[in-house]
Amino acid sequence: MTELMKLPYAQDALEPAISKETISYHYGKHHRGYVDNLNKLVEGTAYADMKLEDIIREAGQDFPRDSQGRELGTQYCPGRGSPLFVNAAQVYNHNLYWESLRPEE
Repeated sequence: MTELMKLPYAQDALEPAISKETISYHYGKHHRGYVDNLNKLVEGTAYADMKLEDIIREAGQDFPRDSQGRELGTQYCPGRGSPLFVNAAQVYNHNLYWESLRPEE
């Protein structure tokens, strides 16, 4: 099960660059939504006990392939990719985003 990461700062710590309301909405709605969706998708599957990075690696193998087994990837099929991969990747991307931001000292 993947958990919503704890923000490394208060939700108002990035003001005025990013408002508390923006952080609250993006973290509390979007990021939490990806975590919740991912957990629903992995429930009762072999993915349930995997680390996030392993889920991404495994689910990323689900991209469409041509008749010779070559991955077509998202550049060929935009918006494609399993919901499992998309939600896991979004959780990872959001974790990285929050961790890369720092309040002024």
